[in-house]
Amino acid sequence: MRYPIAIADMTCGIYAAMGILAALFAREKTGRGQFIDMALFDSQLTWLANAGSSYLNANVSPKRWGNAHPNIVPYEAYRGSDDKYFVIGVGTEALWKRFVQLMNIQDDIGRDDRFTTNALRIKHREMLVPLLQNIFQQKPAAAWLEKFTQSDIPAALINSVAEAIEDRQTRARGLIVQLEHPAIGTAKSIANPILFKSTPVSYRLPPPLLGEHTSAILKSLGYAAKDIKHMAVESAT
Repeated sequence: MRYPIAIADMTCGIYAAMGILAALFAREKTGRGQFIDMALFDSQLTWLANAGSSYLNANVSPKRWGNAHPNIVPYEAYRGSDDKYFVIGVGTEALWKRFVQLMNIQDDIGRDDRFTTNALRIKHREMLVPLLQNIFQQKPAAAWLEKFTQSDIPAALINSVAEAIEDRQTRARGLIVQLEHPAIGTAKSIANPILFKSTPVSYRLPPPLLGEHTSAILKSLGYAAKDIKHMAVESAT
């Protein structure tokens, strides 16, 4: 499925920012600047991470796992009785023991020889996953998440955009920025996730209108007013 956000563009932008900072640091050390060559393809390729390493070093291509984890079971999305989905990750044997106690399945699934180790659960995942789903659909997702939180078992709700934006964590972290825009009035956006302790990010201006700052930028670069006016006429024609 196509990812709904321009992930290649955003990834390349993040890598570009890191590259610029590294180049500035190098300039401080050497006194010389340098050209940075960035490509969307190169940045997108880095998302292969461990899958790319498996192919490069073991000639192994990944299978299509959907929401499942190739090396850990159970570690995927499940559905509660309210049709809300959540993800749970039982990544260690200690977690599995807590998990079966919490789910009250220690005397059946917990004792089943097919599921006693992660390796066996991987082998028999097609049997285990439906068994767990049958249990999960007996209660709402929120009820399960409350239980998992109390037992320190990693789990989280799969949020819609609206649910993520309205989440209390979003508000607590101040992740929504609100500025006045000359064309649309109040403009809201998602904040910079980097929270500096001593030099916090300043939100002063809304996104500019087309060409709004052209004259000011050209003036700062040393262009005379008559030249700026001439360029504006040329671009308009």
